Amino acid sequence: MTRQIRLSLRRQRTITRRFWIAITFLLLLALPMTGRAQQDVGTIGGTVVDPTGSVVPNAKVTVTNDATGLKYEATTNENGFYQSQPLPPGTYSVTIVVAGFSTTTARNVVVDAAAHVTTNAQLRVGTVDSSIVVESTPPALNVVDAQISNTIDTRAVQELPVNGRSVLALATLSPGVVSAAGATNQGFTSANQFHGSVYEFFRNDYLDATIALPKTTKPELRFNNYGGTFGGPIIRDKAFFFGNYEEYRYVTGSAIYYSVPTVQERGGDFSDLRRVVSGTCTPFKIFDPNTGSATTQRQAFPNNQISASRQDPVSIAAMNLFIPAPNNSIGSYDSCTNANNYLANPKLVSTERTILGRGDYRLSDRDSIIARYAYYQNYTNNGSQGFGPLYYRNDTLTNFTAMLAETHIFSPTMVNDLRLSGLRSDFPFQAATANQNYAQKIGLPGVSSNNTAEGSDTVLVTTNGNVGSSFATFLAGNVSSASTQLARGTAFRQFQIAGYVQDDWHANQRLTLNLGLRWDFQQQPYEKKNGMGNFDITQVNPVTGYLGAVRFAGLNGEGRNFVHQNWSDWGPRLGFALVLTNDNKTVLRGGYAMYYPTTAQASYDEAAGSSNGFGRITTSYNASTTYGTAFLFKNGVPSPALQPLGSSLGQISFRGQTGYYVVPRARTPQSMQYTLTLSRQLPFKMVMDLSYLGNHGRYFNLGTLNINTLDPSYASQGAAYLNALVPNPYAGKIPENSALNGATISRANLLRPYPYMSSVLQSFPRSAHFDGNFMYVTLQRRAAEGLQFQGSYTYGKLMSLPIYTDIATTAGITQTGNGIQNPRNLDGDYSVDAIDVTHRGIVAVLYDLPFGRNRRYLNRGGWMDRLVGGLQFNTTMTLESGRPLNFSGANNSAATRPDLNESLLMQNPTGYTLGKYRRFNYLAFTNPAAYTYGNAPRFYSKLRAPGVVNFDMSVFKTTRITEGTSLELRLEAYNALNHVNLGAPNASYSGTSVNTNNNMGVITTSYAARTLQLGAKLHF
Repeated sequence: MTRQIRLSLRRQRTITRRFWIAITFLLLLALPMTGRAQQDVGTIGGTVVDPTGSVVPNAKVTVTNDATGLKYEATTNENGFYQSQPLPPGTYSVTIVVAGFSTTTARNVVVDAAAHVTTNAQLRVGTVDSSIVVESTPPALNVVDAQISNTIDTRAVQELPVNGRSVLALATLSPGVVSAAGATNQGFTSANQFHGSVYEFFRNDYLDATIALPKTTKPELRFNNYGGTFGGPIIRDKAFFFGNYEEYRYVTGSAIYYSVPTVQERGGDFSDLRRVVSGTCTPFKIFDPNTGSATTQRQAFPNNQISASRQDPVSIAAMNLFIPAPNNSIGSYDSCTNANNYLANPKLVSTERTILGRGDYRLSDRDSIIARYAYYQNYTNNGSQGFGPLYYRNDTLTNFTAMLAETHIFSPTMVNDLRLSGLRSDFPFQAATANQNYAQKIGLPGVSSNNTAEGSDTVLVTTNGNVGSSFATFLAGNVSSASTQLARGTAFRQFQIAGYVQDDWHANQRLTLNLGLRWDFQQQPYEKKNGMGNFDITQVNPVTGYLGAVRFAGLNGEGRNFVHQNWSDWGPRLGFALVLTNDNKTVLRGGYAMYYPTTAQASYDEAAGSSNGFGRITTSYNASTTYGTAFLFKNGVPSPALQPLGSSLGQISFRGQTGYYVVPRARTPQSMQYTLTLSRQLPFKMVMDLSYLGNHGRYFNLGTLNINTLDPSYASQGAAYLNALVPNPYAGKIPENSALNGATISRANLLRPYPYMSSVLQSFPRSAHFDGNFMYVTLQRRAAEGLQFQGSYTYGKLMSLPIYTDIATTAGITQTGNGIQNPRNLDGDYSVDAIDVTHRGIVAVLYDLPFGRNRRYLNRGGWMDRLVGGLQFNTTMTLESGRPLNFSGANNSAATRPDLNESLLMQNPTGYTLGKYRRFNYLAFTNPAAYTYGNAPRFYSKLRAPGVVNFDMSVFKTTRITEGTSLELRLEAYNALNHVNLGAPNASYSGTSVNTNNNMGVITTSYAARTLQLGAKLHF
């Protein structure tokens, strides 16, 4: 196993992003419809017929917002169809007036964000002075477009038990959604009356159950989420405002097992170093890294001990600061290998603040304006990993967003919606050890307080299958590879613009066609001060004569970046909705669409030009042979760290170090989706959908890709041949890297494409792709008689190349893989995705208990209503199959994954029995041959982590204080049944032949036990 010492001594780094999403003209042609990009609004539409069932054209339809009194006009077309303009979420009344018929009004029509509500009407003969009122609780049957969507209505958003109170977490109620993260958002509402709320939600570990694994005392938990909302009229029926302030403070611990050196090993005595061989606990030796060569065996340390004179003082100081002594001998502790002998309890601290404000102004019957501003700040110490505070990193993400929209109604069949929005995002982050000169504290020469230093040693290969100890090498001070990095701020700039046209053509009462075309332009980003470079391997460097000319943004005729603009990002939208039955209760819908996700991430910026040498610079130090020594800790790094000098070094920039090659075509990520849905309205106001969704994505971020690696075709020459030292043709020409500048160099290094460089990285190429195929079944009942129900089942498969996302560095979201193993064969890493879940079912229920005023039982006011009225029970149930396993680890100078013998995988390893906690045979894994790649897939779908069974429940009691004031008390329980959901098994290989990690395949963690939350909310 490889250990690393990381001395995070960096300056604060700031990433600033500004992009202006300037526009979106929504010119709605032929028929009114909602822009599909507007997910904060909904629409009401339907067909008007006479008593005989014939369509009624030219009927006047008035849609009235019950809270604000604002009215929206529409007219039915020749097919009797009408559709409103985009409407803010709320409750509406729909009134239809036609000469010769009674006026018909549908009340309590609920519009949620992104919902298309169907409200049909059958008129009765009469006069317009007579009226018919219908109470509306329509089922969620979509008869107007092909979208597979699931609107989580206002009641569900506010009342379902949601762990962390994240609105985006509610997306997991939808089929096909397996994870989400985001901030709580109370939303915007406006009305002709002043209204608001204040609230507090509280958690404490004293209320919680104890986690099953690791077996330890309950970690600390403190959670407070509080805030308030206030809104109302500025000018009645004309101008309104709404505001929300919210904050949370969160502190939590998380027990994690680590394997650390024993007390004896810390003193240099490795006589307790053991591993399991054929079921027997067997001691093994350590070997002196100062002996032997690339082709000869090293000599063992006498008595398996490193004398005090051979122990490196820098190593000892670093060990005492960064590596704790063992503290655990129970639970998952292994008495043979001393694995899991340290139980860490790092503490995550996070705070979040959100300020939202909105104003709505009705200029006239044809024009209205919306202005919105939001401020969001999140701080975290990233304290969920590592031994303790020295391993943390302090992040502060701040977003400022603003939006101004103007809607103009040209006619009942043509609406223009103009939106101008902007976002500024600042993300400074700083390691906990920054600016404290830890290099000096441990006595490491050659590293200043402005650098991050990383050092590592590798497992020592010997003959006869013996394996040395990486910690022994570290204690002796022998470093096989190391790097230092200096980081400074960067400020990327980008603007995005989009426009689309869409027409919903209602061919007849049964058939609706959706035809649209969207154009997206996302400017290729540039750095504010032209802080971008390109190590162009397609050109010869005029100074060195080697491949790799250095190009700088804004110099020598270069543009502000190194990639072509993407002017042709057209996204067609084609769809249909066909009513199959005469009762209008069965609908077939299908469609195709192409989407272009936003590229507003720093890693996508780096695809246009690398900030290497400007915002950061890395200096690498490597041994000249595979298992050699680059330097001793006590002697410090062989040469001073490079400084980020920008373009001042010209063509010798990056010589001998890391060069970033920018692929000249950075395509915009693209997702092509195709759907087919059969919907049926059922009794008891329920709707069932059976859907297929295909989703093919391409041109996504692959992450950096090192293309300066040995071609595996040379592996057949054997390790001895490749590790042999040969004359170095670059001797004396690479002063920046001593390993590449010496008189001799390993043959393997010389056979690399760019042997004069430490590494050459493609700068975040857009080569990742994915393919998903899913079947969805949903059953939904909108709120009626106090009961609301929503259930979904997903069966599907998601395949991908690893897609890199910046979010994973800030929000704890897992990448979809650990990067490409073989850059010459990207498809060799195509596998099931990290978040692939074959089966997933979820049920959400909200139920108002039938007690108190206006209820079935104890229908009384006064004290009886206050005692038993306003009770509500809510629950969500989640059943999810396991996710695939990611096997990792190899020691052969090329692979990142081991070889897998599937025939052995489910056999009992010698001395052990497979069961609940030991899930597979660790001896099925071996080290690949030198300079080859492991055959284990990036993610293995045949064997998966345990699934999840989870019930979240809540009980509410709402007590009316006055006619307009009420107090809501909540008790919420997450994992209410305290079901033990086990984590994934250890999937890390170690060794140089057979697997020496006998804990591979063993589960040592579990997900959270039952957690209780108390809440109170005052509505007024």
